Amino acid sequence: MKDFKTFVDEGPNDPAIFKAIFLAGGPGSGKSFIVGRTGLPALGFKVVNSDDAFELAMNKAKLIMDPDTIFSTQGQEIRDKAKKLTAIKMQGYITGRLGLVIDGTGKNVAKIQGQIKELRSIGYDVGMIYVNTDLDTAIARNDARPRSLPSTQVVTLWKEVQKNIGSFQSMFGSSFQVIDNSQDADSNKGIMSGYKWAAKFAKSNINNPKAKKWIKSYAEEHLNINEADLAMDRSGIIDIILKDVKNKLMQDVQRKDVKTINDIAAIVKKKVENLPRTGTEYPIMKNLGHEPFILA
Repeated sequence: MKDFKTFVDEGPNDPAIFKAIFLAGGPGSGKSFIVGRTGLPALGFKVVNSDDAFELAMNKAKLIMDPDTIFSTQGQEIRDKAKKLTAIKMQGYITGRLGLVIDGTGKNVAKIQGQIKELRSIGYDVGMIYVNTDLDTAIARNDARPRSLPSTQVVTLWKEVQKNIGSFQSMFGSSFQVIDNSQDADSNKGIMSGYKWAAKFAKSNINNPKAKKWIKSYAEEHLNINEADLAMDRSGIIDIILKDVKNKLMQDVQRKDVKTINDIAAIVKKKVENLPRTGTEYPIMKNLGHEPFILA
């Protein structure tokens, strides 16, 4: 039996569950920078990028991240292993139906179409953030990187990705976002727009029947817990109660556009005062077949 904390963190209440965001952009577009600035991991998304595993493995092997080493026999063997490890990690995320950020260049439309089909078939909603740059910015940033590509290759990749924008717009519709990260662009404006879209996307209702069926089945399996199990996991119960209360408080604060500490304190006080009467702050206890949890 999984403990309560695991149930909360990796179950139906996980943020961004059944949501997948594809990340596209050519070399030098600054996708990693955009992921960090838009706060995608904080919104509950797991970033899937084989480059991270590749760089870690190269450093462990004490190999330099330059083109000659990367494209050497040893470098390519390490890259292949990194891709396999990343695929295993991604499958683990999908098994738990966790939120995903699938990081790539976007040059292979057919590959992305296949991934979309697979994800939608198990209940995922999909979207895309396209990180755009002009060619001059892409070349300048590439030249400044330790593992830069030949300029001719940067130009080729940039053109390949640019020509796919129309296809991506058709594939993702209203769930397609472009962030201009060119040197002279107002990237902060694009980042804020991207964050707002991603936050709304992560929290949007789950309507796919397959996703609803999976959530129901998961809940029924993991909430079939007896009294002895509960007694052994009191700390887990406390964790789930605290997280439940925190989530509800955050919803109230955001809904009421509360800005001052006194206003937040008033909401907390009201919640606590209502506990003995309703017990509604702890619906998990009702789900477990118990009376509402009341503070003594």
